[in-house]
Amino acid sequence: MGVKKKKRIKKEYIPVFIAVILFIGLIAALIAVLLYKPKEEEVAIDPNQHVQEELELDNANSSCKKDTLDELYKLANKVTVDTKIVERKMSGNDQETNEEVEISYFIPEFTFANVDDKLYLNITRDFDSLNKDLTPENGKIVYECEWSDSMVTYTIEVKSNGDCKGETVRKFTVVTPIYNSLSDYEICTIIPEFKYCQKYVMEDIPTFNEFYTMAQEYIKDHKITTTMAISEEELEKAREEALKKEE
Repeated sequence: MGVKKKKRIKKEYIPVFIAVILFIGLIAALIAVLLYKPKEEEVAIDPNQHVQEELELDNANSSCKKDTLDELYKLANKVTVDTKIVERKMSGNDQETNEEVEISYFIPEFTFANVDDKLYLNITRDFDSLNKDLTPENGKIVYECEWSDSMVTYTIEVKSNGDCKGETVRKFTVVTPIYNSLSDYEICTIIPEFKYCQKYVMEDIPTFNEFYTMAQEYIKDHKITTTMAISEEELEKAREEALKKEE
């Protein structure tokens, strides 16, 4: 019997085979990119940063002289505000023992600087009837806000304290992060990337029932193993503790 000769691939087909292999590789890479889901991580919010927006003024009908207004505008534009979240303590009763304990709460604090004696500030907010005038001491004003688990927009009016007293020469809003008390729950040590496990947020804090439901969905959606995730019994215990606090 004669030896069978091996069939050789014709040279002109080689570029075609290479092109097909490259095409398959590109398709596989494209599918991998489309199916890839990066790990969801919330960007930590800096508690000392705030959102500030200048509001337009209409002083067209002002009775003040132009030169006076121009000077006041220049002084008003020098006013700055820094914000931070500060911890304060108050007395309260322990839910289980009824003994008096210290309870921490966190509030925004505003520090206004470069406030000339010819100016004063008026502060209001969007959730109640607060309307307070603030006068500078050595060019500075420190104002502590009240606690809130909802986002608050503060409106600051810079007003004349001399000529044309009471005339608004600048107006802006300030919105600060709020402390998220939900981040203190043990479950957040298991799912720290979860949106409502961040220490500070720039949106309203949900109720515990809403948080509880969303935390369960997060665990399920991210296929967190039972050895890593908090048990149903522990979640239910945390839920009961939170409901007691809300009573």
